Amino acid sequence: VLMIGTVVLYRQMQFIQQKKLGFQPEQVLAVNTTAAEDKAQLDALMQNFRTLSSVEAVCRAQTYPAGRPSGRSLYRAENEENGMLLWTNHVSPGFEKVLGMKLLAGSPLPEKYPGDTIVHVILNKTAVDYLNLTPEEAIGKKVHCQLGSSAFITGVLEDFHAESLHHPIGAYAFHDRPTESRDLMLVKMNAGNLPETMKQIQSAFHTSLPQSAFEYTFLDEHLDAMYRSEQRTARVVFVFSLLSVLISCLGLFGLVAFAAEQRRKEIGIRRVLGASVSSITTLLAGDFMKLVLVAIALAVPLAWWSVQNWLEDFAYHIEVQWWMFTAAGVLAIAIAFMTVGFQGLRAALANPVESLRNE
Repeated sequence: VLMIGTVVLYRQMQFIQQKKLGFQPEQVLAVNTTAAEDKAQLDALMQNFRTLSSVEAVCRAQTYPAGRPSGRSLYRAENEENGMLLWTNHVSPGFEKVLGMKLLAGSPLPEKYPGDTIVHVILNKTAVDYLNLTPEEAIGKKVHCQLGSSAFITGVLEDFHAESLHHPIGAYAFHDRPTESRDLMLVKMNAGNLPETMKQIQSAFHTSLPQSAFEYTFLDEHLDAMYRSEQRTARVVFVFSLLSVLISCLGLFGLVAFAAEQRRKEIGIRRVLGASVSSITTLLAGDFMKLVLVAIALAVPLAWWSVQNWLEDFAYHIEVQWWMFTAAGVLAIAIAFMTVGFQGLRAALANPVESLRNE
């Protein structure tokens, strides 16, 4: 059971690491700007970041994917009572470049000028599907999502994972209505000398916000932290699997040694009558291998039930396949055979004169 669990946990963690999220968290830094005194400081900071050769794109944001967005409701019609949960994120233009997101239709958020009463909204495809529209049909349509009566769809994004893989993809919107503060500055860095880049970014930060502490988060590290409990579970199961195999091998070794001692004279007679070393080894190993096969038969349904229950906690997970059980079973048989075979071989190679001299 532990060996099968180890295989499934390892494959699921591999799946999580290789899963395409719909955005690119690598080399993206979220800098906390809560302590900025005014908009002038924020504008100066953004400009300073953009002048760095190691920075590809910058935007301001309320949060980031897998962060803490606001919760609203998306309605198909203005008078609809029950809508769909919609996560919203107040951002500045250029967020899709920073996060590496793909527009399916429409255009990015435009610059917001004083007196502009239009609220520009960019929805993901799941939200547009709920509205029964194609991405192309949605562009320019008025959207009822508790962002005011003048909210219009500017663009449609490819779906992305705004939460961990424990949750299915939901409706998500980026907008430019100043309802929430944009306390983060998201910085997309190029893949260069990271320590030097961080020094430059920190220097630019302290130049613009001299009284503020430089607090930041790497998006990829934040995403890794979301699965820390699963990683700990995988390590614990792996260690327990090794210990269980070791203890089982010691137990088998002792049982075979005991059986060989009880059948010492029988083995000696068989050797005198011409039995080969391999046939005697197989004779001793056979009884124990039957027990191993019974153990595998009992373990498979229990392991299947256990891993299925664990995987159901993920909205996106691997499929449990027959080869996982076969691989664990073959490995168990191989380990048991090597343990039993070693002691059996030792008994078969013993001098039959020693075991029969009293007869």
